[in-house]
Amino acid sequence: GERPAFGSGVLTNASFYNVKDQLVRTTAPGMADTLFQYDELGNRTHSGLDVDSDGMLDLSGPDRVTAS
Repeated sequence: GERPAFGSGVLTNASFYNVKDQLVRTTAPGMADTLFQYDELGNRTHSGLDVDSDGMLDLSGPDRVTAS
């Protein structure tokens, strides 16, 4: 599961981490979320903007993905 880096009632930037304490998502008001993917060794493999807001990086879809 994801856990927020901090709690706030104000609309602001936020970062979310997985159980391995890897950054998996950042959010900013009015912007697409930035998502991060890792391989089984913990190396970041992809990052990108979640343009279609489905919570996943779609390599063949509208999301703007960069390989690391």
